Amino acid sequence: MPAIIALTAVLSVSAFFVVWLSTTLLANIVLVWAVFICWGTYFANGANMESVKLSLGALILGIVLGQIAVICIVNIPVGTVTAAVWVAVFVAIFTYASKIKLFSVLPTTVYAFAMIFAYVLQTPDQLTMEVLSAQDFTNPMLKLIASAIFGVAVGHGTNYLTGILSSDE
Repeated sequence: MPAIIALTAVLSVSAFFVVWLSTTLLANIVLVWAVFICWGTYFANGANMESVKLSLGALILGIVLGQIAVICIVNIPVGTVTAAVWVAVFVAIFTYASKIKLFSVLPTTVYAFAMIFAYVLQTPDQLTMEVLSAQDFTNPMLKLIASAIFGVAVGHGTNYLTGILSSDE
């Protein structure tokens, strides 16, 4: 079948299952919106095995550094500019880290860094050390890393299936 039809079919069916799984069986493990963002990074970064590595490397770096930045904001005040200072520090760190190939897709790192802040600021009771240091999926970092792995895997799977179904060269 034509590539656009194969892509449309595969993405639509995959989106159904991503939403269903993310809101039922995996509801306490992944965040549906984060899965979609991470799925998109796979395609934005090349839609191949290299983009699996680059997407996951950048996503995990951004998530981990974002979580550490949130912990610093909560625990190490530096006056009225606490959040701005800590965000700037960690943006500098992940920008410099982008010279390492695994972390080289800087926009993806930015998305992941922002995902931590989006989640902890929009979800009640997240800005406590009990939550930020939890060793389960109440921890925003663990929940977002699981979402990243699931999203990139779905991206790779949909790309693979589209290739199988497509008759275009």
